[in-house]
This record gives sequence, structure tokens and C-alpha cells, in this order.
Amino acid sequence: MVFDTLYYISLVVLLEIYFMATKTYSNDIFKVLTEIDKRNFDFFKSYDDKKIKELQPYTILRWLSSVSQGDSEHYILKTNNIVNTKLFELSEHKELLLNLLCCCGIGSWTKHNWIPISKEKINKDEKELRSFYKLSDEEWELKKINITDDEKREILQYLGKMDK
Repeated sequence: MVFDTLYYISLVVLLEIYFMATKTYSNDIFKVLTEIDKRNFDFFKSYDDKKIKELQPYTILRWLSSVSQGDSEHYILKTNNIVNTKLFELSEHKELLLNLLCCCGIGSWTKHNWIPISKEKINKDEKELRSFYKLSDEEWELKKINITDDEKREILQYLGKMDK
């Protein structure tokens, strides 16, 4: 049983390494961000369907809305007002979204940062579980170590906080 589990885990790790090594992208995110910064609307016209399909406006938006130097307020306001409000409604129209992203540029290159995905969901689930058990801080820290993922999922489903 233990051998089977270890074999399965090692197989999964090997497959993940293989697929990570073989996945190549034809787009350079930093080149795309530079062209958006320059407000180069013609840049994406030279892209073929494969390159356009590979671009993910949500990912570009996360990069674009955070700058380490320069006018960060401009990027936050522009990305929120122009693109963020209609991002999912326009998801079928990538070229339009890319042009809207170009509207957010300032005309020159700016260094952008990745905005990491918030761990708020994890903390929210933990809060729900803690309230389910009605434990003090010390008791919860001990319980948290021993609770299994299946048990967490089962409780969250029972509370209606997770799909089945």
C-alpha cells in the first residue's frame, strides 16, 4: 500500500516535470507588456490565431496593473475602469480586450510586477472550519495539524461553502 502510494506520487511528479519542460510559449509576456505600455495597437495585428489564442487577458491584466516604478495610480485606475469591469463579458473577443489593454499604457516602457493570487480563500476556509468546531486559538492550532483534506472538504460541503 505504501509502495503503491509512493510510486503514484513519484509518477505524478515525473509527469509534471515532463510537461513543464515541454511546454513552450510563443509569446514573451515582457514584450507584450512593453508594446501595451507604448500603446502600440498595431502590435497584435501581426499575431496569428495561435499566438492570439495563447494570450490570456486576465494574466496580462494582473501584470499590467502593478508597477514597481512610475505612475502606479494611472495603471490601477485605467485597468480597473477600462478593462477590469468588462473582462469576463468580453472574454470571447480577445483582440478587443488587447486593444483595451493598450489604452491603459502611458506611451513608454514601465517595469511591471506580478500580483500573486491572494491566499484569502485559504484563510476564509480555515475561518469557516474553525467556527464549525468552535475552538479557541490554541485548540484550533492543534486540530489544524490533524485535520485531513477530505475532512475539510466534507465539512465545507456540509456548510454549503463548497461544491460537491
